[in-house]
Amino acid sequence: MTPMENTPFRLALVNLCEDAYGYGAGAAEYLEAAVRSAPELRDRVDVRIFFLQGSTAEQAAETVLAWSPDLVGFSAYSWNLAITGETSRIMRRLAPERPIVWGGCSFLHLRQRHDWFEWWDAVDAVVVGYGELTLIELLGRLLERPGRRTASQLAPGLVTQVDGVVRSGPPGRQPMCSDQIPSPYLLGSARHVPRPYVEMARGCVFNCTFCSDAKSSRQIPFLHHPADRIAAEIAHIVAWPEAEWIDAGASTANVSDQAFLDVCEAIRRGDPNQRLQYSFQLYPSLVRPGHRDALQGIRIGKHLIGLQSLSPATFAPMRRGSRLEHLRRAVDLLAGTGPIHVSVILGLPGETLASFAQMMDLLVEIEPLRISVHRLLVLPGTQMHTQSEALGLKFDPKLFYRATQSSSMSNDDLRAAQELVMEHGRRSDRAGGDRFRIDWTNFDIQRKAFDPPIPEDANSVE
Repeated sequence: MTPMENTPFRLALVNLCEDAYGYGAGAAEYLEAAVRSAPELRDRVDVRIFFLQGSTAEQAAETVLAWSPDLVGFSAYSWNLAITGETSRIMRRLAPERPIVWGGCSFLHLRQRHDWFEWWDAVDAVVVGYGELTLIELLGRLLERPGRRTASQLAPGLVTQVDGVVRSGPPGRQPMCSDQIPSPYLLGSARHVPRPYVEMARGCVFNCTFCSDAKSSRQIPFLHHPADRIAAEIAHIVAWPEAEWIDAGASTANVSDQAFLDVCEAIRRGDPNQRLQYSFQLYPSLVRPGHRDALQGIRIGKHLIGLQSLSPATFAPMRRGSRLEHLRRAVDLLAGTGPIHVSVILGLPGETLASFAQMMDLLVEIEPLRISVHRLLVLPGTQMHTQSEALGLKFDPKLFYRATQSSSMSNDDLRAAQELVMEHGRRSDRAGGDRFRIDWTNFDIQRKAFDPPIPEDANSVE
């Protein structure tokens, strides 16, 4: 065997997150775990994750290329598409033969609609769907025949551009059970951070058009991890000195009663001394009396109830609907278990300035509810993005695809609604007591998040 054949193949996984959002590098860590767990690759591929949040495109490109990778993979999402594209173009100029592949939830509908994608000059291929098994197959091909040409071939799970025409390979293999999704926590490869994300499930049984986890956006059914795996992952994190809070990672933690019970049981087993705090995202109409009992023995940092809108005119465009009685019932059932937040979206098709104002007036009367208002982001990878013209939506890609107009609200209406929310916030602040009871994101004027700070003695348990 020649010295070149003895040299491991170098895979660089790059994460460029915008400071405004600060998401972690979970996807890259799961990809790394998949490669390290593949018997045919673990001794032949050297994987390195580059955490480059806050770097300029020039700095990021130079840092990655200094390692001389054989393949560069980017975790590209709506909040970092611009800097990922700029970095990729610099790398293409400096190292034109280096294969570059993107992946992430922004590309789930790329086969159906790709007119928005403007980076084919810098990207050899884009992964559609979950990337673990697609990456393993692509690495196998590159090990046999390295180079850009191999990376851009229509392997399963890839979309590419050939002679100006966008072409799709067959759907990639997707994990159908948890055993096919190696855990970076159980492998000991996850980066230690104060607030890690633990994947409790993949996919969703719902089909909300604003969400990239919607059933139609995924190639596999709802895949829930077993309690034994979740408990083991949590136990690993509890041992980290840095760990403070775990986000129970699923679009809807209570998507089924059994799923919720399994997650709660796993948390109690993995963190019996309640060292960490936990947050859950909940579908309001599915909160049950038994969920309150399931939460016993868990330190709840936040319940986030996804209401989104109370206007019936929005229910069809977003393919979901919750009523005020669902929210009130959920708040009553969860009262006393931990801080309760409700999220609503400003700018949904069908919402008017009047209906939005009426909803806010109703929500502020519900104590001790905390209200978080998100201006709609028409995210690539969602049905709402693919169908934006039909829904009367306009948006600004330079502002993370923030909606600037809907079929029922002009940009002036959206700005007036923002001011209405901020005025409710000012009134709440003047009233004293629970500051920042009303929060907002993606507005023209940002506000500091109102997650309560973790007390200095949080790690001491009586």
